[in-house]
Amino acid sequence: MGASHYGQFKFVLPEFSQMIHSPGPLVYTLRQKLKDYKPRDYLLLTGDPAIIGVACSIVSDITNGKFKLLKWDKQERKYYPIEINLYEKGDIDER
Repeated sequence: MGASHYGQFKFVLPEFSQMIHSPGPLVYTLRQKLKDYKPRDYLLLTGDPAIIGVACSIVSDITNGKFKLLKWDKQERKYYPIEINLYEKGDIDER
């Protein structure tokens, strides 16, 4: 699997987890499982978009807005690393 090139997997929720009407327990579990996230780590985000949003929010809280994730490219059929800095203040050259 291409993502394993970036390190060992740590699964934080069971497969097919969904956020339901009471997200509190899920948020608590994610906070506990992600508390040791380090800037060298990557997020591999799959599944429920609401859970993905919460996971990114929690990690961003831990790292002051800086984190890395792996993005799947369908055409190339491989993962690409992306570094996120939510508080970037530099010029944006993307067009």
